[in-house]
Amino acid sequence: MRHYHLLQAGSVKQAVQLVRQLQAELLNRGRYGELLEITDRTLKAYGVTDIGLLLYKAKVYAQWGECKKCRELLAEIKSRDKRSAYVECLLIDLDLLVRVEKKFDEAMNLIEQELVMFRDRNRPEVISRMLVRRADALCGKGQHEEALKILSSLLDIHQLKDSKIGQAKCLKQMGSLYESVSNFTLAKEAYMKSAELFKSTGHVVEIANSYIMLARIYLRCDEHKLAQAYAQEAKDWLEKVDRFDLMLQAQEILENP
Repeated sequence: MRHYHLLQAGSVKQAVQLVRQLQAELLNRGRYGELLEITDRTLKAYGVTDIGLLLYKAKVYAQWGECKKCRELLAEIKSRDKRSAYVECLLIDLDLLVRVEKKFDEAMNLIEQELVMFRDRNRPEVISRMLVRRADALCGKGQHEEALKILSSLLDIHQLKDSKIGQAKCLKQMGSLYESVSNFTLAKEAYMKSAELFKSTGHVVEIANSYIMLARIYLRCDEHKLAQAYAQEAKDWLEKVDRFDLMLQAQEILENP
């Protein structure tokens, strides 16, 4: 790969920047094992401890639900550069609390504390990302109406900014929320819109995940042909990435009689 040629030329800075770009692409494609490998090889080869590289590694551990490894790595990152890495470390920790450990009250308390600081510092982009986690936590606590208000407000903001990825993520969460209260019509609409928006951004894993969610709803509504059609669509996208967990979900729907 090109960054090893840069190593021979002694261009460490260029190589690290290139690896960061590769990390972003691998994370998007769900190729987590390869991401960890390239990160570890780069850190060892160059003898550097780049915070950006380590943050991507922490994100993989969070995706895998490896809470202990993730928090150990976050502690190392903060010990090296707490100021510049604070926001990303906080968001990763919140993802662990809400999406893996299901500690909704603890997450809500932490979010409320941090929102005060970021409002004082006028950091709207950080506030937006934290509000997404607050909506997740509210859903987990069964407070769906409050969560929907947050997501609707964020969706409006992303539409004004013409942020397709922001809109897609909001719609995906709204679909999950509608599904949890058995409003399948609105859930289908939200998942379909999110899939189309994710297509325009090239987020393969998110595209496939949206189609799996659609397939799952159609299966619950006893619309098996549509369920299998969307499951096959998801499977086609997943051929491009290494997400066997999602591939298994799609295959289970396809095999459902």
